[in-house]
Amino acid sequence: SSAKKIADNINEFAKQMKGLNINTYTALMPNKSTMMEEKFPEYFPSFGQKNLDMLYEYLDEVSNPIDSRSKLKKHMNEEYMFFYTDHHWQSKAAFYAYQNVMSVIIKKENMSEQIFDFEDYSWELIGKAFYGSDARKTTAANAIKSDKILVAKPKKDLYKYKVTWGNRSREDLYDYSFLEKEDPYTNRYQAYMGGDYANIVVKNLSKQNGLNTLVIKDSYANAFIQFLAPHYNEVHVIDLRHYKGIPITEYVKKYDINHII
Repeated sequence: SSAKKIADNINEFAKQMKGLNINTYTALMPNKSTMMEEKFPEYFPSFGQKNLDMLYEYLDEVSNPIDSRSKLKKHMNEEYMFFYTDHHWQSKAAFYAYQNVMSVIIKKENMSEQIFDFEDYSWELIGKAFYGSDARKTTAANAIKSDKILVAKPKKDLYKYKVTWGNRSREDLYDYSFLEKEDPYTNRYQAYMGGDYANIVVKNLSKQNGLNTLVIKDSYANAFIQFLAPHYNEVHVIDLRHYKGIPITEYVKKYDINHII
């Protein structure tokens, strides 16, 4: 099955990294159709839960599988977990997944770090309303309401960042320009990290713990990375859909990566 094939690839990769003394943490982000499966009409089944179950079954211990579904499930009755018109999650759901994932990593890596609480952040819907990917496919006529981006700001803002991609950089983990564009079909989800780059580095200028992590991801991680950033010296991000750089085995050596998510 394809689940077995994917799991085999992840296990193989994790073994390879283990040989370099680097732990891999496989945190598969539960998407909207998985978490809201019961909302689907009969004629449009979703196999998200079943497929994830299969995948987790085939993942070996070496890949440190972390399942965030039960953590998210506890909060699914809250507002602003997933977008209404977009297939992505909001930063709130990403935050709960972060709490789950990071608590495993902190324990296993013996990091002297504290997990943040929901109250450590202020949560605010910011910018112009928009119609996301689901509405872009079906036109807004089918959407009863629009969405806004939920911005998470640490209340004690002790951190200074430098976010670098290619030869460009900025100081904020959000790119607010996407929130003000006039077109209601603007992909405002790109406000998180500025969208999907092949390779991006978040340098935490106020942290000297010498820990660097590498996140291998798709777009779901864009809302998630902001919560990892306070815990590391550097968060390196690679999106394999766009990445054409040096092999990962060389990358982790070159940038002194401690573990992979």
